[in-house]
Amino acid sequence: MLVELCVEDLQGVLVARRAGADRVELCQDLSCGGLTPPLGLVRECLAHAPDGGLQVLVRPRPGGFTYSPQEVGQMLRTVTSLLALGHRAPVRLGLVVGALRADGQVDTAAAHALRQAAGPAPLTFHRAFDHCRDTVEAYGDLEGLGVRYVLTSGAAQTAADGASVIAG
Repeated sequence: MLVELCVEDLQGVLVARRAGADRVELCQDLSCGGLTPPLGLVRECLAHAPDGGLQVLVRPRPGGFTYSPQEVGQMLRTVTSLLALGHRAPVRLGLVVGALRADGQVDTAAAHALRQAAGPAPLTFHRAFDHCRDTVEAYGDLEGLGVRYVLTSGAAQTAADGASVIAG
């Protein structure tokens, strides 16, 4: 079993490492579901992350997961900047992304562009997945795009509540 903790700052990374976490997801402002952290913080956290690496959330704003072309462009530029930091890092950098269409389906165009921009970096589709109208279809779309991981609570309030969906 892989243990990943979601944190907002360097102190959280240090605590996660001391507690034995395999890797860390770094976000800013978890109160809104998380946003992209500043590059300086990412650089600092990469130097102290557990051996399993640092996953960085790429989410430009709070609210829904349907993004304008300009916001997708911003996300792509962020991915490029993060990857530049990751090339010099002592641990592996992964990216956590997500984008939906207004009809509740995965925005495959945005997801494909993000997958391409990420190159070989591990790519996780975040909890936008729980807002998909059909998670089975969404999972197939993401698998076809080469998305390696999916964060989900089984479309429930908590992962414990959605455990039967996740297991199924």
